[in-house]
Amino acid sequence: MAVTRKEEAYALVKGQILDGTLKPGDIVSERAFIQTLGYSRTPVHEAVTQLAEEGLVKIMPSRGMVVAPISVGDITMVYQARSVIEPAIVRLLAETRGLAVKDEVEEAMKRQMGDEDSAFHCALAQLAGNSYLLEMERKLMTQCQRIRVLSNKEDPAREALARSEHQAILEAIQQKEGGLACKQVLHHLSRTVGDYQHIFSTSTAIQL
Repeated sequence: MAVTRKEEAYALVKGQILDGTLKPGDIVSERAFIQTLGYSRTPVHEAVTQLAEEGLVKIMPSRGMVVAPISVGDITMVYQARSVIEPAIVRLLAETRGLAVKDEVEEAMKRQMGDEDSAFHCALAQLAGNSYLLEMERKLMTQCQRIRVLSNKEDPAREALARSEHQAILEAIQQKEGGLACKQVLHHLSRTVGDYQHIFSTSTAIQL
């Protein structure tokens, strides 16, 4: 299926937000993207409107758009939402999936967008088979990807710890232990949010 002009404009702007090229507070002109892409105003404006609905930008009449800021409070709310949604996802998986879940998750991750952590959690949501949970999870993971990039925290030890926590979640699902899977995912989220809250509250380089 051919990519529409709106989809191309959306992917370009969103990609620059998620990789940190466009930072919180940056004011961006739709006209600049229109000139870059060589498109008419309509597809670019439609793409910006979709990004605003996802909470990535705020539209300013006659001025363009501003990249949405992320505060410690925003991080707290994102992880509060994940703490409600993700236990439901892993419980569903524990009830419906068996020992093959690890291979299924690895295969699903290949089809997901974003970094490794985002791909893992979106793969779980996809395999759970609930389209509403998947839609909410994808929106939350978009914000989490921004948080990770803005934190500038590339720590191999931390990444290895996250992978071990992912493995513990998968093992609980494989054992069909829904309660244990919920406990493991909540532990993973609690540790992660504490890390990012500390980084964002102490860093002077992050625009809040």
